[in-house]
Amino acid sequence: MILLLRAESQKPVRWKNGGGETAEIMVWPTGSGLDDFDWRLSRATVAASGPFSFFPGVDRTLAMLSGRGITLELPGMAPIRLTPDSAPLPFPGDLACNATLVAGVITDLNVMTRRERYQHTMTLYEGRGRRDWGASQGFAAIHAGFGPLRCHSEREHYELGTGDTLIIGLPAASSLEIETQTRWLGITLTPSKTV
Repeated sequence: MILLLRAESQKPVRWKNGGGETAEIMVWPTGSGLDDFDWRLSRATVAASGPFSFFPGVDRTLAMLSGRGITLELPGMAPIRLTPDSAPLPFPGDLACNATLVAGVITDLNVMTRRERYQHTMTLYEGRGRRDWGASQGFAAIHAGFGPLRCHSEREHYELGTGDTLIIGLPAASSLEIETQTRWLGITLTPSKTV
């Protein structure tokens, strides 16, 4: 399974705490809601400071796509400032998290996995080259959050516009050749060992 999901096809979903909307890129299993997904990819516009939604049993990772940045406050940790140049930040979704905008609206990419079902990584990459997912099951994804991106597998060529996401059911394409000199986000979603 390989899906090219266009930015314009992403459906808006209210935040769990009602404080805003997110553009849902994909949820697995298909049709799952906020309380029963195995994993979920979404992009949000954050226009005001405030608390994050609470997701028991869920791990999440946040990456900034645009804006001046956001500062996150998590229990037992010093405040963490994220900008589009920062590495994605993983943190438990069942911790209280408060977000403060640095200077105006930001957009972010959010990956969430239900701990007992899936685990994930999200990495900020830049430039051309071959990327190997290093996993034989689960899913991989490329998010073109910073500009258009071209890539190819052994059999297919893909053109992603800004905001598009390529979802790969492993091992359909265990590696891809990135052709564009731009930043992008790579994600792996693999079943937890307890499954």
